[in-house]
Amino acid sequence: MRRAGVTLAGLVLLASAPACGTPDSSFPPEPVCATPEPIATSRSVVGVTSPAAFLMHIRNSTTELLRARDAFAEEYPDDTFYRRDAFRPDMAAFADNLICSASSLRQLESPIARFDGWTASLHIALDELLEWTRFGRDAVRSRNVSEYREFRAGLDERLSVVERIAYTSP
Repeated sequence: MRRAGVTLAGLVLLASAPACGTPDSSFPPEPVCATPEPIATSRSVVGVTSPAAFLMHIRNSTTELLRARDAFAEEYPDDTFYRRDAFRPDMAAFADNLICSASSLRQLESPIARFDGWTASLHIALDELLEWTRFGRDAVRSRNVSEYREFRAGLDERLSVVERIAYTSP
């Protein structure tokens, strides 16, 4: 009986020890994003989003996505999975920023029917960016170097699609 207790205690200890390449509890969970601020409404029709304000908001938000990518790439210029302590929290913060910003954009609906097709295309591109960013975040959480490199290789392409749509007239 004593031997079974020692064996069980050893198994519990072994199971709780983090292995190389596995996620750990110090990696922050994906946060709940704040509720997006409302877009300006039309002066002529109270309560209705102005089409010009809608487009300006999408374009400004897209520019912020690109700036966030540029700031992260300035700190971590290549696809190297950095071993310094700040890398993983910095990547989590970067991914969380992209996820919350893209999710906020994703929640927007066309203010007028003429924008519906354009908005649907933007939503598809944002969905792909969100999925890709979560893939990259998970790669860093699980310390998967090859998936992180894959994420970095494909991030610019997905951001470019969002940018191209945002700056094309609906």
